[in-house]
Amino acid sequence: MAAVFGLLTAFAATPAFAQTPAPVGVPECDSFLTAYDQCLNNNVPQAQRAQVGASINQMRDAWRQAAQNPQSRAALGPQCTQMRQQMAQSMQAYNCRF
Repeated sequence: MAAVFGLLTAFAATPAFAQTPAPVGVPECDSFLTAYDQCLNNNVPQAQRAQVGASINQMRDAWRQAAQNPQSRAALGPQCTQMRQQMAQSMQAYNCRF
């Protein structure tokens, strides 16, 4: 039991978004996600990272899946640019600049 608790403690101490996920493959999306990850890991307090970043991995996975379809891939660039603008406003509270 102590070993399991130790592993959970070590995992919790590691930044939630420290690993580099596979890129989406759309430059606008990958640029936004890189900037968001940097903001999250450098500016958001550790205690709030999981909550603030909870939806980003779902978004990343959805964009990666959409990028596999040529029809939806064409719309991803503008969607990611729009999301970057929206998130830039909401992440100003953490002194993030996208």
